[in-house]
Amino acid sequence: LCAATPDGSAFFTITPPARDRDGHMVPDSKYLVARPFFDGKLWVTRFREQNLSKGQGAKLFAQTTYWQALRQHAQTIVVDVPSAARSDAALKLAPLMDAVVMVVSEPDGDLSARLALKADIESAGGQFAGMVYNRAREAKRA
Repeated sequence: LCAATPDGSAFFTITPPARDRDGHMVPDSKYLVARPFFDGKLWVTRFREQNLSKGQGAKLFAQTTYWQALRQHAQTIVVDVPSAARSDAALKLAPLMDAVVMVVSEPDGDLSARLALKADIESAGGQFAGMVYNRAREAKRA
């Protein structure tokens, strides 16, 4: 794993701001991890939601240098966001992406809800590229 952006920028800010044990501000970019694949042609990032403290959240920026910085280092960037039921990140990030691929959990799920989400993504300015089914099951927590 490596720094999530070559220039240290981020597309969000943590609120309230995070502080380390010494009271210093923790950079927002520390909440992202990234991994380049295929000699840097594919760049995959992940937000470290588990590092948030109780009461903290991520506020997304409408405009940022983050995506332009990544484009100079990767041909393809994959952004995985929480489900629409848990977060509005997909709708906020959709207009900043080249395309949106919606991952759904079951082929026999609520079709009308999926079509409504597709319409919401397009209304937000996103380019809907398609839908894929994820057969993975959520791990049961003890």
